[in-house]
Amino acid sequence: MSDPRIDEFYNRVHRIERNRAMGFGHEAAGTLGRSHFVRPKGSPLASLLRKLMVLGVLVIGAKAAMIHAIGADAYDDRVALMMQGEGVDRLGGVLLQADPVSRMVALRAGAFLSETIEKNRTAN
Repeated sequence: MSDPRIDEFYNRVHRIERNRAMGFGHEAAGTLGRSHFVRPKGSPLASLLRKLMVLGVLVIGAKAAMIHAIGADAYDDRVALMMQGEGVDRLGGVLLQADPVSRMVALRAGAFLSETIEKNRTAN
Protein backbone atom coordinates (compact mmCIF):
# COMPACT_ATOMS: atom_id res chain seq x y z
CA MET A 1 0.00 0.00 0.00
CA SER A 2 1.13 3.47 -0.75
CA ASP A 3 0.73 6.44 1.47
CA PRO A 4 -1.91 8.86 0.06
CA ARG A 5 0.17 11.83 1.22
CA ILE A 6 3.15 10.62 -0.85
CA ASP A 7 0.92 10.20 -3.92
CA GLU A 8 -0.44 13.70 -3.38
CA PHE A 9 3.12 15.01 -3.01
CA TYR A 10 4.28 13.39 -6.28
CA ASN A 11 1.18 14.65 -8.10
CA ARG A 12 1.94 18.16 -6.88
CA VAL A 13 5.59 17.88 -7.98
CA HIS A 14 4.43 16.68 -11.41
CA ARG A 15 2.06 19.66 -11.78
CA ILE A 16 4.79 22.10 -10.74
CA GLU A 17 7.29 20.63 -13.22
CA ARG A 18 4.72 20.69 -16.05
CA ASN A 19 3.80 24.33 -15.32
CA ARG A 20 7.46 25.30 -15.06
CA ALA A 21 8.12 23.75 -18.47
CA MET A 22 5.31 25.91 -19.90
CA GLY A 23 6.99 29.06 -18.55
CA PHE A 24 5.09 29.60 -15.33
CA GLY A 25 6.75 30.03 -11.97
CA HIS A 26 5.86 30.88 -8.41
CA GLU A 27 3.87 34.07 -8.52
CA ALA A 28 2.76 35.92 -5.44
CA ALA A 29 -0.42 37.94 -5.67
CA GLY A 30 0.22 41.48 -6.93
CA THR A 31 3.65 40.75 -8.43
CA LEU A 32 4.91 40.29 -11.97
CA GLY A 33 5.90 36.66 -12.33
CA ARG A 34 7.34 34.73 -15.26
CA SER A 35 3.96 34.36 -16.95
CA HIS A 36 3.76 38.15 -17.32
CA PHE A 37 6.86 38.16 -19.52
CA VAL A 38 6.06 35.04 -21.52
CA ARG A 39 3.85 36.29 -24.32
CA PRO A 40 1.50 33.94 -26.09
CA LYS A 41 2.33 33.35 -29.72
CA GLY A 42 0.16 35.41 -32.04
CA SER A 43 -0.95 34.50 -35.50
CA PRO A 44 1.83 34.15 -38.08
CA LEU A 45 0.00 36.53 -40.40
CA ALA A 46 -0.13 39.26 -37.74
CA SER A 47 3.57 38.78 -37.05
CA LEU A 48 4.39 39.05 -40.76
CA LEU A 49 2.27 42.19 -41.13
CA ARG A 50 4.00 43.82 -38.15
CA LYS A 51 7.42 43.06 -39.65
CA LEU A 52 6.40 44.40 -43.06
CA MET A 53 5.03 47.57 -41.46
CA VAL A 54 8.28 48.17 -39.59
CA LEU A 55 10.24 47.54 -42.80
CA GLY A 56 8.05 50.03 -44.66
CA VAL A 57 8.53 52.70 -42.01
CA LEU A 58 12.29 52.15 -42.08
CA VAL A 59 12.43 52.40 -45.89
CA ILE A 60 10.35 55.58 -45.92
CA GLY A 61 12.51 57.04 -43.14
CA ALA A 62 15.72 56.21 -45.02
CA LYS A 63 14.41 57.72 -48.24
CA ALA A 64 13.26 60.84 -46.37
CA ALA A 65 16.68 61.20 -44.74
CA MET A 66 18.42 60.94 -48.12
CA ILE A 67 16.00 63.41 -49.74
CA HIS A 68 16.60 65.86 -46.90
CA ALA A 69 20.37 65.40 -46.94
CA ILE A 70 21.05 65.81 -50.68
CA GLY A 71 17.96 67.67 -51.84
CA ALA A 72 14.95 66.50 -53.83
CA ASP A 73 16.36 67.34 -57.29
CA ALA A 74 19.70 65.62 -56.72
CA TYR A 75 17.90 62.62 -55.24
CA ASP A 76 15.64 62.34 -58.29
CA ASP A 77 18.67 62.59 -60.59
CA ARG A 78 20.45 59.78 -58.75
CA VAL A 79 17.37 57.55 -58.81
CA ALA A 80 16.96 58.22 -62.54
CA LEU A 81 20.58 57.23 -63.05
CA MET A 82 19.96 54.00 -61.15
CA MET A 83 16.89 53.29 -63.29
CA GLN A 84 19.08 53.39 -66.41
CA GLY A 85 21.25 50.59 -65.04
CA GLU A 86 20.62 46.88 -65.27
CA GLY A 87 19.48 44.22 -62.81
CA VAL A 88 19.92 45.21 -59.20
CA ASP A 89 20.50 48.88 -60.04
CA ARG A 90 17.13 49.08 -61.77
CA LEU A 91 15.44 47.31 -58.85
CA GLY A 92 17.10 49.74 -56.43
CA GLY A 93 15.88 52.65 -58.54
CA VAL A 94 12.33 51.35 -58.44
CA LEU A 95 12.42 50.83 -54.67
CA LEU A 96 14.05 54.19 -53.98
CA GLN A 97 11.74 56.31 -56.10
CA ALA A 98 10.56 59.26 -54.07
CA ASP A 99 6.93 58.86 -53.08
CA PRO A 100 4.69 61.58 -51.61
CA VAL A 101 5.00 60.18 -48.07
CA SER A 102 8.81 60.22 -48.06
CA ARG A 103 8.85 63.74 -49.55
CA MET A 104 6.43 64.94 -46.85
CA VAL A 105 8.52 63.34 -44.10
CA ALA A 106 11.65 64.98 -45.54
CA LEU A 107 9.96 68.39 -45.56
CA ARG A 108 8.69 67.97 -41.99
CA ALA A 109 12.12 66.80 -40.83
CA GLY A 110 13.75 69.78 -42.52
CA ALA A 111 11.32 72.19 -40.89
CA PHE A 112 11.80 70.57 -37.50
CA LEU A 113 15.59 70.60 -37.76
CA SER A 114 15.77 74.24 -38.90
CA GLU A 115 13.42 75.26 -36.09
CA THR A 116 15.52 73.38 -33.54
CA ILE A 117 18.75 74.92 -34.83
CA GLU A 118 17.19 78.41 -34.70
CA LYS A 119 16.06 77.87 -31.10
CA ASN A 120 19.55 76.76 -30.11
CA ARG A 121 21.11 79.82 -31.76
CA THR A 122 18.82 82.23 -29.97
CA ALA A 123 19.29 80.44 -26.64
CA ASN A 124 23.09 80.75 -26.79
